[in-house]
Amino acid sequence: MAEIELMGMPVWVYTKNIDDQKPVAPSRLVTGHVGEPYQVEPTEIEGYTFVKAKGDTSGVLNDQMHTVTLYYRPAHYLEAQKLNDKYLHIKQPVATYTEMNGEPDGPNLWADTVVPVSSRVATKDGTFWYELADSRWVPFSRRDMQLSDERGDRSDDQPGWLKNKVWNTQKISVMGVIDFIPNQTLNVYDQPYGQVIGQIADGTPVNLVEEITDDAGNLWYHLDQYGWVSSLYVKIK
Repeated sequence: MAEIELMGMPVWVYTKNIDDQKPVAPSRLVTGHVGEPYQVEPTEIEGYTFVKAKGDTSGVLNDQMHTVTLYYRPAHYLEAQKLNDKYLHIKQPVATYTEMNGEPDGPNLWADTVVPVSSRVATKDGTFWYELADSRWVPFSRRDMQLSDERGDRSDDQPGWLKNKVWNTQKISVMGVIDFIPNQTLNVYDQPYGQVIGQIADGTPVNLVEEITDDAGNLWYHLDQYGWVSSLYVKIK
């Protein structure tokens, strides 16, 4: 009578950016028979540096499923930090970037603007970059901006530049598609520069029902059944 070899439960291997938890490579499975040893090792990924692994990277396959997460960081990062309740007070016009170390390709931030920031990255060339609420980046300059944990009015949780703000919305009915980063999701806000209320995947068809041009001249779209996003990441059909 032939002996039956039982397959062990697989080892799921995930590869993520340690700073934002987004995948940087497809997930994979390590499979084999019960009793066979397994070994998970990090692979080289262009543009990224391996940081650490979470989970048992070696062991024996059995009837229990295992999960290993390999964490990487962009190679030009020196360190990264998530920020809560931090704001940039803009003193001089500042260019914005879709990608760090790229060319300025977004609307300017104008003097006397206050914008929330969600993370800070120090790159190996000594530059500090701040990520804005709409996923754009700005390089920090003491001459052009100041970092603060105050929005501008200590007596009110709402920032001074938004207090009693009545947005001049315009009704529209236009179809579009989210044009962000392949296989990534874009934050959706309850109002321009407001609170994150969800995410939407790159390539998602959307119905635009309102638009706003803010005080800095930036255009925002209201997505039906979602929320507000910057027009930078919407391609009109």
